[in-house]
Formats: sequence, structure tokens, C-alpha cells
Amino acid sequence: MSYEAGGRRNVTTRVERDAVALATLSGGVVGAAGSPSTNATTTARLASIAATARAYAQESGARVTVVGAGGDQLIDTDAEQPVIAPADSRSFASRPEVRDALAGEVATGSRPSRTLGYDLLYVAVPVAADGAVLGAVRITYPLDELRQRVHRYWLALAGIGLFAIAAALTAALLFARWALAPLQRLLTAARAVRGGDLDARASGGEQGPHEIAELAAEFDRMVDEVRTTIETQGRFVDDASHQLRSPMTGLRLSLEGALDVAPDGERPAIEAALLELGRLVGIVDGLLVLARTPAEAELVVVDAAAVARDRAAAWEGLADERGVTLDVAAPTPLPCRTVGGALEQVIDNLVDNALSVSPTGSVIHLEALARDGQVVIRVADQGPGMSESDLAHAFERFWQGGISTGSSGLGLAIVRQLAQASGGDAHLEHARADGRGLVAVVSLPAAHQTDT
Repeated sequence: MSYEAGGRRNVTTRVERDAVALATLSGGVVGAAGSPSTNATTTARLASIAATARAYAQESGARVTVVGAGGDQLIDTDAEQPVIAPADSRSFASRPEVRDALAGEVATGSRPSRTLGYDLLYVAVPVAADGAVLGAVRITYPLDELRQRVHRYWLALAGIGLFAIAAALTAALLFARWALAPLQRLLTAARAVRGGDLDARASGGEQGPHEIAELAAEFDRMVDEVRTTIETQGRFVDDASHQLRSPMTGLRLSLEGALDVAPDGERPAIEAALLELGRLVGIVDGLLVLARTPAEAELVVVDAAAVARDRAAAWEGLADERGVTLDVAAPTPLPCRTVGGALEQVIDNLVDNALSVSPTGSVIHLEALARDGQVVIRVADQGPGMSESDLAHAFERFWQGGISTGSSGLGLAIVRQLAQASGGDAHLEHARADGRGLVAVVSLPAAHQTDT
């Protein structure tokens, strides 16, 4: 383990420094200790050095041994008292590190101790005076203790790391909750507004960054402006419905009255004026429908098959007058979800468009069927059809293509808007491979039978 190796180097360096300090402290005593001239002063100094070594050993967990020039033990922190008499001394001369130190070298390393039964980290330094080696100081350190210290360090480091991670996660969670709560309110308000609730607001919370609070306030101001715009549009639609219909109704009555008494030479002009007035009424009605149809409207469940049969019956008389057969295929109940009254307007517009292009003797097929979780309304005619370019523009407002039918150009635009407001869509297809005939297809979300 790299940390264990680094820890061993650090311990070795520190122990070597301590051994040199003890050797310096022992230099004036080791040479005199154990000799016949040993006096009380030497003995006292030796005891003082032994006390210092013992305190160091207790603090560090190491063992300190001081030997004389012959390798005889003078101080051993494992012993109660320093050894003064050579006869009582234990010899460390056989220890390789002691031999090196007595030879004047600093010895460091590790080895197994047969005596102690575990591996030792050792440092042995010579005790010298006036160029002569008087003895040696050896400090040994159990490698097991070093390994345990490494393990304790790693456990402590892991504990600190786990605590730091837990603290960071807690702080991050609190910050995220503090920062995201206003964003969640903003998201909830946005979804409510999209669903038509213009009373929903995003601001009002105390917490969160200042920038998000400003964003929420700006969102609320935007919703206020949208509501004002919608209310203004609603008032305009109501006003337009009254202000436009009333004069057009009066104009139509005047033209019809004039037609009854007009000379034959003036009748074509009055009839043309009535035709254009009818077209104008159709445009106004179409624009009012488009303006009144919200993007997100409340849906109701209706039986598409029943509506298709009812509208076919309503158009059958006009179809007969024009020599066109109106065929309807809607045999079973087909519950679907749609804006209230939208399906009737959709079918009326599609049948009206089909009649305007159908030649005498042709057939218009009106079909209602279920397909892939949707209810599909199909109106197919046998008219001239459209080019691919015309198909791409057919649902644009006021677009009438290359054939003038006298229509407002809003019928298909109304069909698509009502279908999309109901959660569906509308498109046109060629009825035949040669491009003749058209099929208008409207898809609406199906509903369960029990919802009707």
C-alpha cells in the first residue's frame, strides 16, 4: 500500500531524528557508565536519560535501547532501571543494526525479531565523542503498530469522507429544494395556464433564488396580459357578431325586397349582390368560429356515427337538388371526444365543400369508423381533385385553389382548427390514383362506450 510505504518513511525519518537527539543527550554518559570509575553523578545522569527515553517510549509506542561500546545494554525502556553493572547487562552486539551503529554508521530498516515474535522497524545511531564511538542508541517500532495506525488513518479518512459526502448531499438536497421549489411552482402554474386556468400564479413563495422569483413574477405578468388579450378578443367577437350580422341581415332583406320588384334587366345585378352577400356572411361566420375556438377547450363525448347520420339527413335535400347522391356509412355507435358542437361543424363544412365540386350524377361518401384508438370521419367526393401543390395549401385561411366555388376559403381551416382543439387532426388525400376526387379525413380521440 502506497500510504503504508509513505508512513514507514515518515516514521523512519522521525525516529532517526529522535535517535540522534537521544544519542547526543547520552554522549557524555555512555562512555563512563559501567566502568569501574562510575560515580553517583554518572548514575544520576544515566537515570535521567533513562527517564527521558521511557517518556518518549510511552508517548510514541517505541522501544529505546542504549548500549555501550561493546554492545552491552545500559538503558532499555522495557526494563525498570538502567543497567550499571556490566555483569548484569544484556548484550545487543549480535543485532545487525547495533553492529552497524557501533561501527559508526546509521542503520535503518526492518526485520523480524525472533525474540519478540513480530517485525520491527529499527533505527540505530552511534553515540560518539571526540571522534570515538562510545555506544549506540537503537529505537525499534513494531510494524504491526504502524499498520494499525495506517488502518486507523484510513478508517478515519473514510469516516471523514463519508461525513463530508453526507454533509454535501444534505446541503445539496436543501439547496435543490430551496432552488427548485419555485421552479416547481412555475411549472405547475404553466401547466395550469396551458389547461385554460388563467387564474394560476407562479409567484407568492418566500424561498428560492431572486432570479427565479423575478422569472415567476414576469410569468404572472405575462398571464395577466394573456388573460386581458383573451378577454378583449372575446369582447371583440361578441361585438363583431352583433355589429356585423345586424347590418348584413338588413342588407339581405333589402336586396331580397328589391329583387321582388326589380325589372328583369336589373335582377341579375341584385342576384349577384345577394350571392356576394352570402359569401360575406360565410366569411364572417367562419372568422367568428375561428376566433371562438380556443386551443385548449373542454371536451365532451359524442356519438360520431349518430352525428354523421344526422348531418347526412340534413344535407340530403340539397344533394338531391344538385343530382348528387349522399351515401353514409356509420352503422355502430362511435363515441369520441370533441369540442362541443365541433363535429357537426366539421361534417357540415366537409359535405358543403364536397357538394361544391361534385358533378351531377356523382356520389359523396360519408363514413365514420374506428381506427387505432381514434374515430375517423371520411368524406370522399368524385370531383376534379387537387394537385400536390394545392393539397399543401388547402387548409390555409382564405385559400381557394384554382377553382372558384364562391366559398369563403375558411371551411377547411375551420375543420382543422376544430379537430386540433379536440385533440385530433385533419388532412386531405387523393381519392383515385389519377388525382381525381378528394378524401377529407378527420381523426378524433375515441372515448369508451360508458362515457357517452
